[in-house]
Amino acid sequence: MSRLNELLENHEQLDKLVNVLKHYSVNAEFVTASLIEKFGNSEEDDEQGSNEELISDLKQLYATY
Repeated sequence: MSRLNELLENHEQLDKLVNVLKHYSVNAEFVTASLIEKFGNSEEDDEQGSNEELISDLKQLYATY
């Protein structure tokens, strides 16, 4: 049950972050580019493997802006 609670709490925190970003009119293009840079520069091998699909999806999304 602890893992489920962590997942739900993380979603709540992300919702709060999105609300702050929207309030200050931070655009999706900036956020997407920042995430690509952050995940693309990850130095941990374990994370890099799991982030490749996410990075690919973010790059496709970024191309639509």
